[in-house]
Amino acid sequence: MLLLASASIAAAAQAQTAPATTAADAPADDSNAQSSGIADIVVTARRTSEAAQTIPLAISVFGGQQLADTNVQGIENIAQQTPNFFVQTSSADPTGVLLTIRGQSQQDSILTIESPIGVYVDGINYIRSSNLETALTDVERVEVLRGPQGTLFGKNTTGGAINITTRQPDLDAVGGYVKLSAATHDRYGATGVLNLPLIDDVLGVRILAQRIEDGSLGVNGLGDGIGGKKQTAFRTNWLFTPNDGVTWAISADYTRTRGDAPVSKLAFVSPFPSPAPGTPNPAPALIDIAISQGILDPALLADPEGNAAAIGAALGQAHALFTGLVGRRGFYDNDATGAQGSYARTYGVSSNLAVELTPTLSFRSITAARWLKRWLDVDLDSSPFTLLEAELASRAKNLSQEFQFSGEIGDRVDWITGVYFNEETGRDFSRATALGTINATNPNITDGFVKNSSWAAFGQLIVDLTDSVRFTGGLRWTEESKELRSFNRSSGGAVCNIPPALQLGGTCQARFKDSFSDYSYLASLDWTIQPGILVYARTARGFKGGGQNLRGTGTADSFAAFAPEVVTDYEVGAKADFLDRRLRINVALFQANYSDIQRTIVQASPGGAIVSLVTNAARARIRGAEAEITAVPVDGLTLSGGFGVNDAKYLDFTDVTGDRSNEPFQFPKYSYRLAATYSTPTGAGDLRLSVDWNWRSATQLVGSAIYRDSLRQPAYGLLGARIALDIDSISSEIAVFGTNLTNRHYAVSGVQFDNSLGFNTLYAGEPRVIGLQLTTRFGGG
Repeated sequence: MLLLASASIAAAAQAQTAPATTAADAPADDSNAQSSGIADIVVTARRTSEAAQTIPLAISVFGGQQLADTNVQGIENIAQQTPNFFVQTSSADPTGVLLTIRGQSQQDSILTIESPIGVYVDGINYIRSSNLETALTDVERVEVLRGPQGTLFGKNTTGGAINITTRQPDLDAVGGYVKLSAATHDRYGATGVLNLPLIDDVLGVRILAQRIEDGSLGVNGLGDGIGGKKQTAFRTNWLFTPNDGVTWAISADYTRTRGDAPVSKLAFVSPFPSPAPGTPNPAPALIDIAISQGILDPALLADPEGNAAAIGAALGQAHALFTGLVGRRGFYDNDATGAQGSYARTYGVSSNLAVELTPTLSFRSITAARWLKRWLDVDLDSSPFTLLEAELASRAKNLSQEFQFSGEIGDRVDWITGVYFNEETGRDFSRATALGTINATNPNITDGFVKNSSWAAFGQLIVDLTDSVRFTGGLRWTEESKELRSFNRSSGGAVCNIPPALQLGGTCQARFKDSFSDYSYLASLDWTIQPGILVYARTARGFKGGGQNLRGTGTADSFAAFAPEVVTDYEVGAKADFLDRRLRINVALFQANYSDIQRTIVQASPGGAIVSLVTNAARARIRGAEAEITAVPVDGLTLSGGFGVNDAKYLDFTDVTGDRSNEPFQFPKYSYRLAATYSTPTGAGDLRLSVDWNWRSATQLVGSAIYRDSLRQPAYGLLGARIALDIDSISSEIAVFGTNLTNRHYAVSGVQFDNSLGFNTLYAGEPRVIGLQLTTRFGGG
């Protein structure tokens, strides 16, 4: 496919005679069409400012206007617009997300597990993905870089990186805006932005304040709301430019979210008395239900053989009661009666200092400190029974420092080199109750103090081999240290879950420390056939950090460390503008060789607790293709679309549970999107109409599920639209917007317990939302 596309592009290039508009002519904050054609966004995907169309890399870029047109509120909305980008909700943190790009997936949100997708906000790495909505407010652009980005962005970018740039202060004029919104499901929002130049052309500040209230989507078994949240956020961006050679940006942000529990659904109950071969009998859960509901006299269990008939009849009644809950209530309701609720608070400060030392040498220092605190009460069985309920809490502090030097050698070589240091410290805690009526070991407590640190040195250069051919090469060396001090116990702390051989001084604690080191590289060639026509080939290697099993219990093996996973990627692609920049076609074809894949095993421990462990057990290859097309057939009308295919296959996958080589991956194989935006002037101001449709093929939400159909989301599409009218006389915009307009019911993630307690649960996606938004601007906006 790509060879045909490249040949067509090359042939078209020879036929063109009109030169394309240069990137320097295009605005840096808007990806939509102008009368002259499709504009470029200037991005920093390679840690320097370049037009996106000139970069030999698969990258999707969204300007501020495009984000508004497609009703973007969170990272999951960005994923819907991007080929081979998939987002799942974390059952352990409803304020966070689990990210997947090109098959590289985040498994969990605890502190000992890292994401293969790097998230950067104004150059700062957000190690944890809670409360990202604030970073997408008052934003200049979002860049989604696909494929390993380890050379410049470091470890944990094997799938790609998300680079978010917020709006910086305007040093010339006072301005700002107020945005108010109201929508169905009792959703209300208020955002205020104030831009103040304190010293003309030297010092300014941009202040953001935001309040969001989302009403509950449904109710649980107690009649309490679920699926709602209240969020308060603040951000200040300071910009200091004392002279032409110095730029110093300082930022501080704070976000607090209080929410109901996410909308979870009991999706499946294992058959009884004959479950599938090789699967656990759900009898323990049924015994718990039968006793708690007065169906079974516990005394009968003293003689199971003599009372087999009575016990079997009671368990049959319990099974009918349990299975009767599946699909019994509305899609956004459940029968949970356990404690439910969530809280997340994130805040941080950062400094980004850039100094032009000479005309050909620059220095940059990027410093940041970030804090996270979160807790969650969750009823994981989504039923009125105490089969599995948990309280989870974590707190973390992250410090990072990067120094960069960059420059030019003559007219043909650009280079950048630097060092990076990061240290994360925190505590992760959970208290889980499994089979609350009959399990004497309740509650099971996971309690660990975590310290993750790393340092790296890197360098990359771009060499103009000829006027149209460039070589890019980069290398990075990273060393990381992972430490865990574990206090895992059960029976409310009375029983130590750490094997005696691992205990320190006979106390219920163990200390683990592991070090890992590895390299990342990049090598690419690109050829600009003529301005606006680029073809390239690249290979890159990256790795995701290893770590310890925070939830180990009972045996030394359950505490074993897991190694980093490594991805080597090969990609060819083409980027082309045709018809005087009225047609843009970007395509890429890739293969990733994936080794030491970190995968989660959820199973019952010898004491009855349900534990989630991580192991390295697989090799895989992932092949795929991506295409993005934008067209401006007439002035004011922009048509766009994208397509992704992600074909993944395990080459070897064996762990303690057996051969898992045929297990499906947890992301859709196919996805596409279609969008149209039309803008036209009226007597009041510009009228802007936008519609977008995104579709994903059937997705196995949990690959390891035994009863896979229960955790399989069929193919579905989501329709969104927005109508906005500028009212120039009052410097305002009024907009009506809608998301999931067909009100499609779909699941965004799932949790597997069919191999332990005999049931599975799903987490519901967003319903149809229709709302009204009013934005009033003043001064420079």
